[in-house]
Amino acid sequence: MLKSIEAFKQAIAIDASYALAYSGMADAYFRLSNIHMPPREVLPKAKEAALKAVDIDDDLAEAHASLGLVRVYYDHDWAAAESEFKKCLVLNPDFVPAHQRYGSYLAFIGRFEQSLKHYRHALELDPFSLQINMNIATDYYLMGENETAISHLEKTLELEPDYMPTHFVMGCAYIQQGELVKAIEEFQYIYKMDEESYMALGFMGYAHALAGQMDEARNLLDILKDISLRSYVSPYSIVVIYLGLGLKDEALELLEQLYKEKNDWLVWLKVSPELKILHDDMRFKDLISRIGFPK
Repeated sequence: MLKSIEAFKQAIAIDASYALAYSGMADAYFRLSNIHMPPREVLPKAKEAALKAVDIDDDLAEAHASLGLVRVYYDHDWAAAESEFKKCLVLNPDFVPAHQRYGSYLAFIGRFEQSLKHYRHALELDPFSLQINMNIATDYYLMGENETAISHLEKTLELEPDYMPTHFVMGCAYIQQGELVKAIEEFQYIYKMDEESYMALGFMGYAHALAGQMDEARNLLDILKDISLRSYVSPYSIVVIYLGLGLKDEALELLEQLYKEKNDWLVWLKVSPELKILHDDMRFKDLISRIGFPK
């Protein structure tokens, strides 16, 4: 990602009016957020680049798709985000990332049937996309249709056995099915492939806690806290272990921290199954209200 940003900057140095390079740079900054770097460091840069792309060429579909990402994940301006995705699709009805990103937007607010419609159209345009196949499975997981989700994930793994997001959603679906041993195996597989997959460690700890293996869960919690002293660890990876351990106050305190840092994981709060335990808590309801999810 960092190398791609440097290449986009070189393109802009050659042609300062090259809107597509600003759009690409915005997407690269966005993809660094939360997984590799703190959102507060990179999302403002993504926003600046996306706005520049739109300012240069308002008829560029890619620019509006990039700005839509920023409006959802950073600004939490849901109306503006939807407007950007719709404008993008008017400019280019077959632009796969726009259908995918709009599909995610619709999933975040619980409009799953509409979300699946956009994902399926994107898949028709790009049938071998690992990410879109995984997106469809994620919708079924969020809807509580875990058997269907797992079936889609298994098909995705046939395309690429080592695609880590597929294993992650598979682990989450197994948790919701109560198949905690299988869930832990999925997260262990991810961590074996990439020791910087801290979110996998978090959900592994969550699964251990749900399985009554409290010592294992607390050990992973300590590991994540120790790593966070040296490098960036998304607070949400710690939130889920707190939830598994029944530490609601600690979880809500960290969720508030996510809100203050404009963490892009917040977009999942309304639909994530692991957070159902907090739905009746007034502090959680207040947080949901501040994020401003559409009704």
